[in-house]
Amino acid sequence: MGSTTLLRGAITGTLAAVAMNVPMAVQRDGGVPAYVAAGTVSGRDPTDVSLREAALAHHVAGALAGVLYALLSGPLRRTVGERAGRALAIGGVVAFVDAFFSRLVFPIGGGEVVGDTERADRVRAAWRRSAVVFGLGLWLLGGNGERSGRPTGF
Repeated sequence: MGSTTLLRGAITGTLAAVAMNVPMAVQRDGGVPAYVAAGTVSGRDPTDVSLREAALAHHVAGALAGVLYALLSGPLRRTVGERAGRALAIGGVVAFVDAFFSRLVFPIGGGEVVGDTERADRVRAAWRRSAVVFGLGLWLLGGNGERSGRPTGF
């Protein structure tokens, strides 16, 4: 696997994160995860994070998740086939980003900001729905099987 594959993964992940902006913007508390992530990385309270910083943290995380997709996708596609491999890789990435935020980043950086259990559950649910949109973005952007007899994607 070369650096071009990883770069393509990063670009695809960033674009999928851009698609993810839509559900994050329309859901109640949908944008909270980006502020929590930026606050956690910078060591600041999420309420002190600017929109620009939150967007940057969100899109960098998308790029890193895209690299993870590229790393998983190739071996899985070779093992179980093109579509099944891509589906497994995307499922793994979506599960990872959901768990990473919900079980690590959010408890560290967001629990005190959110304040109550009901709102915390709402933030996690909004994040999960947004993560699924990210996965759909990976599917649509990451190649779609055979073209001209050659596999596409990563």
